[in-house]
Amino acid sequence: MRDRIVVLALVVAAAVGVVASTPSSAAPSREAQVRLAFRRLDRLVQAMQQDSIAETYVEDGEMRNDGRLVVRGRDSIRTFLAGFVGKVTVSHDRTTITRIMLRGDTAFVSGVFDQTATLLADHRTVKARGGVEAVWVRRPEGWRIVSMGTRPLPGSGARRASSAN
Repeated sequence: MRDRIVVLALVVAAAVGVVASTPSSAAPSREAQVRLAFRRLDRLVQAMQQDSIAETYVEDGEMRNDGRLVVRGRDSIRTFLAGFVGKVTVSHDRTTITRIMLRGDTAFVSGVFDQTATLLADHRTVKARGGVEAVWVRRPEGWRIVSMGTRPLPGSGARRASSAN
């Protein structure tokens, strides 16, 4: 038993040594960059920062829901999201990425979103969960969304990209 503890301690020490010896200036892989971009988007949605959310899209980016175009273009996305301000608060927004396929500077991402929001008019809490498909491209300023579509699971609450009006 003591030998196992010693071996485990050596494995942990070796792993820590490998991590510690990895240069901190090493750039994350493209896949890690896409994951970080999605995490940032989740934080922006939870904080309802519509201007910053719109900036994560390319100029002619698209938001889709259930296979239909909801809105196209960064300015239109910003206007669309502004319709939620003062009407909805998001207490939880998390996207679990299940697949990333990279082709050059383009990432095709599949995952599952899980969101909890409160409709301020009646203080009703709505939970939505479903699939998400997104196409991201790498630009000099970072990864940007070309198209993102959601498909809520039946019975999961509200449609993620629906009007708050």
